[in-house]
Amino acid sequence: MHDLHLTNGQSEALHRWDGTSDARTAARDGVELWTQVADDARYLVSNLGRVASCAKGSWRLRKTTPREASAYVSVRFPGMDHDILLHRLVIQTFEGPPTRVDHTDVRHLNTNKHDYALHNLAYGTRQDNMQDVREARCAAVLVPPPEVKKAWSWYTPPTFEHIIRVGLELHAEGRLVVRDLARLWNVKPDVASRIVTGEQLADIPRPKATPRKRRRPPHELAQLRTWVAAGANAAQINARLRPDQEPVTPQDVYYLRSTAPQPIALAQRIALATRGVATATAPWEDATPLVSRAELVQARKDGGITAIEQLVPHVLNFVQAHVARWGWFYPPPVGVAAALQDVRATNMPLTALTTTHARAGNAFLHARFHSFWDVLGGPSEATRDLKRLSRVVRYKLGLNEQEETSDVSFKELRRGFLVQRMGVSFFKPAVACAVYRHFLADCTAPVVWDPACGFGARLLGFAAACPQGVYLGNEPATRIHADVHALGVDLVADGVLAHVDVTCKGSEHAQLPALPAQSVDLVLTSPPYYTLERYYDEPGQCWREYSTQQLWSERYLTPTLTTARRALKPGGKAVINVSDELAPVVYAAAKRAGLQPNQELRMHSGRDHFDRKRQPAAPERSEPLLIFVAP
Repeated sequence: MHDLHLTNGQSEALHRWDGTSDARTAARDGVELWTQVADDARYLVSNLGRVASCAKGSWRLRKTTPREASAYVSVRFPGMDHDILLHRLVIQTFEGPPTRVDHTDVRHLNTNKHDYALHNLAYGTRQDNMQDVREARCAAVLVPPPEVKKAWSWYTPPTFEHIIRVGLELHAEGRLVVRDLARLWNVKPDVASRIVTGEQLADIPRPKATPRKRRRPPHELAQLRTWVAAGANAAQINARLRPDQEPVTPQDVYYLRSTAPQPIALAQRIALATRGVATATAPWEDATPLVSRAELVQARKDGGITAIEQLVPHVLNFVQAHVARWGWFYPPPVGVAAALQDVRATNMPLTALTTTHARAGNAFLHARFHSFWDVLGGPSEATRDLKRLSRVVRYKLGLNEQEETSDVSFKELRRGFLVQRMGVSFFKPAVACAVYRHFLADCTAPVVWDPACGFGARLLGFAAACPQGVYLGNEPATRIHADVHALGVDLVADGVLAHVDVTCKGSEHAQLPALPAQSVDLVLTSPPYYTLERYYDEPGQCWREYSTQQLWSERYLTPTLTTARRALKPGGKAVINVSDELAPVVYAAAKRAGLQPNQELRMHSGRDHFDRKRQPAAPERSEPLLIFVAP
């Protein structure tokens, strides 16, 4: 219990609201309850419409300022660029934001604009607010005194027709002129004049009945406000809504824009979104920005880098609360047919591997392979590490060396994880498609073997290049194997490939008859780079099984290439992608396995985001494609 010091030197008890009792009923009974404003414990607002601030350990009433040309009162807190209307502050603090899009106004139920008690406030439409104004104007001439109302037990509030009739009577008595009637009836003066002269008696304008809309849940309303703040129009918002969500109209967008929360601002909005996660019926939309780039640019312009720094903990809280409630934010599904079409459309010749960095099919694999995000030290694991997650959030907020700013959405956060080198690299489907097309141009139903399937890039490239082919592979990581197997099942079910068989064990253990002798047309793979690729901590992983490069060469690489030589048809090719450092090791293992070197190509591997920013003129990186032939 604390005391509230008044301006006259006296003090009174300050009772805190527990968040569960009915603050509206308490205000009606004259019981004053206090609660903090948003997430700032230095300021309190009461259900009777008073504001207090804490200074040097004591609570004092805060001064309110009448607005120019308005009967309302506003409050300003330190660090804010805009005032907050007191009646909006009271109802938003105790009851939260409105749950309906068309509830854009805060009504004063007793029509007294200086009564900020919670029981006098309610959300409503603009039409509701105007009806309150009309009734207030009519009260003086249409509502009988209290003693008369008590005697008239049948008394009911006046109807619209009654207001018209009484207005005509008052005009006939000379007590109201046409302009007064126009204000009373809420019509234009010329319409009021025609009603008086009898020209429009058959068409007396009446208030239009507003169709009742479905009440939108708070999290859906928050998403709509975010889209509107980012500049989206009604058509763009409706394109993002799910089929079960009610579409918005241009009028809805206008109301959302005109009643956007005043900039207490981004931090409070993110905090409200975080509270709404626990009660949300659906996860946050993947591409919907929690904070838009335009808002970040404006906030930095108005408040400097400090204003952006203050958003970091709020974004972190939202992301971790959402992950705890809905799981990690994997990309939304992408159709396999569209991915295959994109890969085929690349049509990359083998000679262009050095200069072309094709991204076709990458988005499909990112969405399909959850194991890509769940690797050791990967984005999914980094989300639970506050320090690593903070790096990504700060980068997306523009707190980086290049001052790059973007929308803060789940889609952009995933990109931030990859830019911050928390993801893993994988073979590109378009490159795999080019290799298969070049070496299997004369085969109608080729059979290929992939000793290390990885994240499905070579499987997708093979499906794009060789319909009705047979894909055989090995993948020891159980999570990755499950994703590769599921993709293979879908490709066979859709009639793209004739057969897919991926074994969940290392290629060094692949034996006949799983791979019949001289049955494979091509071997294409990118073996694990010794101890550099630590995807999962489980048996069968090279970084766990083979502690030295010699063991890796002797016990993994040589048996794999020996199996490849036995399975390849005479003259069949084995195409191996490795790093420049491991190329001599592969050549030595191929010689021991009986494969003959044929040629060496270079494959574009690209540079990371920051390297391109720091050294835009530096040459692109590449890795070798070692090609061997079976005798």
